[in-house]
Amino acid sequence: MTLRPLRAGWNLHHLNLDEKDYTDISDETHFACLNKKTHDTVHFLYVYYVKDETILIRLKEILDKMKELNGK
Repeated sequence: MTLRPLRAGWNLHHLNLDEKDYTDISDETHFACLNKKTHDTVHFLYVYYVKDETILIRLKEILDKMKELNGK
């Protein structure tokens, strides 16, 4: 996600959240290695994303405005 090396405390994120499949580690495409803050962010956003995918558009608008205001 960040294109930076994983740090101590990184998480193996389960992309498939179905409890019955949670212990099935046979398919590596069902996982993502994420730094802790990224993992927390993904879980936070997912709750809203499943109900309204346009949350990502609104988030980008805020980030773009921050970038503009901070001269980046």
